[in-house]
Amino acid sequence: CAVCGTTLVRPTGGKAGIEHEIVETVESR
Repeated sequence: CAVCGTTLVRPTGGKAGIEHEIVETVESR
């Protein structure tokens, strides 16, 4: 999750997948 913060701020600019990034962030915690 290299663009977690960017993805959360800009859900429209998701490279791979917004949900995927969020899942990684939740798992990281």
